[in-house]
Amino acid sequence: MTVHWKDDPKPLKQICLVDVETAPDPRLITVVCGNQTNLLKAFALCWKCLAPDIHIGFNDSQYDWPFIVEKAKKLGVLEWMFNHMSLKPMRLEKITKWQYQYNMIKKFYPKAEKSSLAYYLKESEYCIIDALSCQWLMIKHNIINEYREVASIAFISLFDTHYFAIGMKVSNLLSANAWREGILTSTISERMETESFPDFASLYPSLIMTYNLSPDKIILSRKRAESLRD
Repeated sequence: MTVHWKDDPKPLKQICLVDVETAPDPRLITVVCGNQTNLLKAFALCWKCLAPDIHIGFNDSQYDWPFIVEKAKKLGVLEWMFNHMSLKPMRLEKITKWQYQYNMIKKFYPKAEKSSLAYYLKESEYCIIDALSCQWLMIKHNIINEYREVASIAFISLFDTHYFAIGMKVSNLLSANAWREGILTSTISERMETESFPDFASLYPSLIMTYNLSPDKIILSRKRAESLRD
């Protein structure tokens, strides 16, 4: 794992957790945990101490986290890890069970000998490069800053800007402007009031058309774009 300031490609820390001894690398903080159980616990304690505001990874919700959750459950430390990493403690039976895929690292280094220290150094290098590349890509495309701008304008959390559709942003933005005009709105889907209020569901398509975002205005090919420009 690598630790960064939001817009800084240079890591503050590079931490590599291993369950067996590996060749030393002065660039990394290498923690030899001895076994998989201690490695998972060390990961949870690092997370707890660092308390990151934002976590990013390449396809980690489809591979890394499912693998960690399933492995922790098999080793009997899932509840312990979850309660050290989360602000809201939870019992084991309420923690979602995930599925994971086969080991991908072997695909990159099929000829490496598992008994050699160099093999495990190659594994750790792959993991660190993977983490660093994700940060570099995020900075290049200005992802977090754009999400923060949307969150500020639409009065929603940074989490909601990423995981929820644009309907929530439109509803919050309209409600905020209505509040400035002294209009009280409701986000409850079932209409309970007897008075007449603006229908946000009908305003939404009009808003899309106003900002030229309707599907019939999307250009999907360079050839079509050049023909319209000419």
